[in-house]
Amino acid sequence: MFTKNTLTEQLAKEFTPSQAALLSDVIIAAYTDLVKTGDFNELKEIVRDLAEAQQQTVEAQQRTEERLGQLTTRMDSLVEAQQRTEERLGQLTIRMDSLAKAQQRTEERMDSLAKAQQRTEERLGQLTIRMDSLAKAQQRTEERMDSLAKAQQRTEERMDSLAEAQQRTEEALQLLAHGLRETRSEVAGLGRQFGYALENEAYRALPSLLRERYAIEVTRRFIRTYVRDREINLLAEGRQNDEPILLVGEVKSHLGSEDFEQLEQTMEIVRQAQAEGDLPNYRIVPVFVAHVARSSALKRAETKGIIVVQSFEW
Repeated sequence: MFTKNTLTEQLAKEFTPSQAALLSDVIIAAYTDLVKTGDFNELKEIVRDLAEAQQQTVEAQQRTEERLGQLTTRMDSLVEAQQRTEERLGQLTIRMDSLAKAQQRTEERMDSLAKAQQRTEERLGQLTIRMDSLAKAQQRTEERMDSLAKAQQRTEERMDSLAEAQQRTEEALQLLAHGLRETRSEVAGLGRQFGYALENEAYRALPSLLRERYAIEVTRRFIRTYVRDREINLLAEGRQNDEPILLVGEVKSHLGSEDFEQLEQTMEIVRQAQAEGDLPNYRIVPVFVAHVARSSALKRAETKGIIVVQSFEW
């Protein structure tokens, strides 16, 4: 024979704790009082109805439905045992009212669950709509990604083309730079040749021109030389008013104000050579020879006492 605790534990596997406790009390009372078989049959029908109602409440839950089926089987075994005892089952009817109320509460809970399920389905419907919208947006995004990938490919192709063009440009620039260096070298050579030609003309023309205009007699002809590693275009000895002088000059194609500093540096080197005895210690007479002289340069030369001779004058 089951004890109350054992029976309650067994019933709790299929019913709620309150339902299991109620059924346990009813069954124990039935064993104790030995009710009639007819009453127990009525109880059996009620229990079966209860099992069927309980089964309807858990239609959405397969595991609960299976457990209710097992309970029906166990209740059949219990009925057979109860039939042998025929004890007090009259009280079961009264207590079954309480069980019916519990069942009503269960049904109310099931209604609440049904409503919750309906709300869940509505939310699922909304989510489905949103998922469809997201799927379309994803499709548009993928199409844009494909378009961007193609654009990126075109950009890379253009970059490769630009890189090749850049390489060709750099090669052309290198050739141009090489040609420019050669051109500069040739121009510099021509400039030197032009300067030397003007110097050579000055060497022949200056003695008579200086004699006529400035009463300077060249006693030692003009030469091109180096003093202290500095090239001096014009260097000659002479006399002016019976005073020995040293003619020091620069030859320029176009005389400008910027050329005066170069002449001053040349004269300073000559002074150092004079101080060390390498050149005669005569008064220095500065001279500029040029094809063309700017008016500002002529005025400045006059102020500083520098002789300026232009090539058209001889």
